[in-house]
Amino acid sequence: MCLISTTRNSPATLILAVALNSRADYTMKKALALIISTLLLLLLIAIAGLYWAMQNQYAAQIINRLFVQFSDTPVSVQSAKYTYPNLLSLQTVEIKEIQENPIVIEKVELRLNLSTLLSPHVTIDSLLISGLRLQSGLPDFSISNRVILKQLAISNLDYSDNSFIIRDANVQINNPQLILEQQVIPFGNIQFSAEQIYWQGEAVDNVLLDADYKKQNSTIYGLSFKWRKGEFSGQAEQYSQGWSLVNATVDKLRLSTEELQQAKQLDLNQLLSNITHINSLDILDSTIALTDFQLTNANLSVENLKLPFNPWTQSQGYLSVSAESIGYLNQLWLDPVFELYLEPNKLQLEDATVELHGGLIQVKGLFTPSAINLSHLNISGLKWISEQDSTFTALKPFLSQINNLKIKDLSVQHSQLIQLASQPNWQISGLSIEGKNTELVRDGKLALWSGKLGVNATNASFDELYSNHPVLNMSSVEGIWKLNDLFIPLNNGLIEATGAYQFNQISKPWQLKTTVYGLPTRLFEAWNTLPIQFEATADFQLEASGLAADSLSLNHSLSGRFIGTLRDSVFISKKSDSEVISNPIEISELEFNADRGRIEIKPIKLRGPDISGLFTGQYDLVSNEKNRIQLRVNEKCKNTDYNLLNKKTIITNTCK
Repeated sequence: MCLISTTRNSPATLILAVALNSRADYTMKKALALIISTLLLLLLIAIAGLYWAMQNQYAAQIINRLFVQFSDTPVSVQSAKYTYPNLLSLQTVEIKEIQENPIVIEKVELRLNLSTLLSPHVTIDSLLISGLRLQSGLPDFSISNRVILKQLAISNLDYSDNSFIIRDANVQINNPQLILEQQVIPFGNIQFSAEQIYWQGEAVDNVLLDADYKKQNSTIYGLSFKWRKGEFSGQAEQYSQGWSLVNATVDKLRLSTEELQQAKQLDLNQLLSNITHINSLDILDSTIALTDFQLTNANLSVENLKLPFNPWTQSQGYLSVSAESIGYLNQLWLDPVFELYLEPNKLQLEDATVELHGGLIQVKGLFTPSAINLSHLNISGLKWISEQDSTFTALKPFLSQINNLKIKDLSVQHSQLIQLASQPNWQISGLSIEGKNTELVRDGKLALWSGKLGVNATNASFDELYSNHPVLNMSSVEGIWKLNDLFIPLNNGLIEATGAYQFNQISKPWQLKTTVYGLPTRLFEAWNTLPIQFEATADFQLEASGLAADSLSLNHSLSGRFIGTLRDSVFISKKSDSEVISNPIEISELEFNADRGRIEIKPIKLRGPDISGLFTGQYDLVSNEKNRIQLRVNEKCKNTDYNLLNKKTIITNTCK
């Protein structure tokens, strides 16, 4: 007999071991496959059971049970339907215990992310809410942090609270996030539309919004609405310093004074204060009425402006305006058109034209906070009638800030100025002015500092003084101003003058030569300080010179001679409140001589019926010790001595 060895390392033992191990591996694989198959079968049965349950009367109960688990707010649905693979439809959703009246939603659709059902955070790919009415403001509704919402859409939304009323709104938000305390609107990509938003008595219609709302650096891709008959649209971007209007348009806005006062009552300060930059803004065919400023059918284009607006702190800014009219400072500016380029402390005005008081004004130049440098100023056909001082009073604060004014080409043609605001009245008709390279204001002082200036008119009048074709020509070169020609013809006389003034010297020497014939003395009534009244026609010649550096220089340097006559003189005396007597008188030649501030008055005699008189005196502008100016008038039964310097009067009765 032969025996087989079964020792541990024998070949037979190894073959047996391999056979046994192969059989065990086969058994384990078969068992694992059976387990997986069983689990899949159970999952399919569960899904099938859920699908079957969601198709019958148990669907609403299942959904209500899920709401209890995933929401802190009591929610119930009337009916539900599940559509394979991930759509859940709910009808008549009622949210309770949030406010006095439950919130009822007509329809809700959820698209679930099935792969996240068994994960810690359940994802809802989209949530559609249709037919929602919130009549008591936004409810205090919370969603479990286990739920991640990818897209929220609300249609047919009506909303109201103490501030807002929103009608027929639709909103869609992609990836909505509520991460801040007291946050009402979630961050995310937002598309919003509403038929009307009613806020603080103002209605905003046809609102459309497309925006990417973020905690920082939000973007408005498009916003449009209607307000006060105007159509608004545009885009905006948010930066760390505030919002920038990228491209905004306002069309056909109409705001009356009353409507604007109502609009000012709106709490817009916080909203407007957040707008710190305008990249591009167009206002088209709009009318706005302020108390002191009115725009009618205006078109404005604005680019690259910083807010709040300060014209002197802009960089590469631009503003263009055209309008039917602009009302400002009680003046109506017709068809204004201009372009304005803004740089730090510089405003470049390009080709501005406007019709004012029947005339056309054209201007171009550079403005700074304290200076104006115009390349040209053309005025034609202007007829300005000033019946009150308010216009000039309103301009004084602006003009007082102008320390320097230059106009390269100045032209005024066929214009008229009439001043009726104060006495004496005056007017200039057919006015023409030509100026070349003129510097009219330097260091706040008005004069012709450089250039040439010529003025003429068809006629002019001052009070009751009339002139035809007056002419004025002056020039200033290298600090020397010259009155080349002043010629004013009068009805029965004329005024001629020449002169010079040297700006370039510290002492500022000057000289003046004047000839006057037929000048009525009543023109000087406003400055007449004599204690007697008389009227006459003056003829005189004046030559004077001196230094004008200051009052002390003038007092020490004034020299010259004045020679004149008063003809057709009438002495006017008042006998009673109702009786005034005019008596002709003769007045001797007038002669005043000035030598370095010492003025000598040669005796002037007055003679007429029942009256005679004598005017004498001397005056030293430097020393007042010996100054005296006296007038003695002898009338019937009365002599009157007037001391004109101390305003003392001595009356002597000469009749018994």
